[in-house]
Amino acid sequence: MKKSSFSKPATTIDEQFKILRAKGMNFDDCLDKSCIKTILRNNNYFRLEGYWFEYYESRLYPEHRFRCQTSFRYIWNDYRGDSLLRHAIFELIEIFELSFRSVMANVLARNHGPFPYSIDDFDCSRDTHAEVLGRITGAVHHSKDIFIKKFHEHYSNTNSSSFRPIG
Repeated sequence: MKKSSFSKPATTIDEQFKILRAKGMNFDDCLDKSCIKTILRNNNYFRLEGYWFEYYESRLYPEHRFRCQTSFRYIWNDYRGDSLLRHAIFELIEIFELSFRSVMANVLARNHGPFPYSIDDFDCSRDTHAEVLGRITGAVHHSKDIFIKKFHEHYSNTNSSSFRPIG
């Protein structure tokens, strides 16, 4: 299949609304025109297109016409459902990540002291270990987290020079 150059001009929200209506999109089910335009403005026509793609009669370009009775409300509900699912999944990932890091920090601190990343007997090369320590030190140094600043204000042995020497 030969590709053509992209030549579509930018369109206004009003033009996008008209394009969708011309393709057979139904806007008659409770969402008013200003609400639909706000949705298009805030969520992007092309982002939403991924959700209305399934509602086309034919997926062959340029015959993108919507099946009879395809409602913008259906597409918006699909989009919102996907968004809610995505947020729920990310929330669960965050809970898992925090729990995993907390367990690892606890186990490592109990077995190797308060700065377990500074010990040199982890299963990695000296160069890798030095690189990891450099990254940790840099991240701590650039951090704006209040708990890190308070930790350094309260304790004297918190900078990278206090770590046990490698090797």
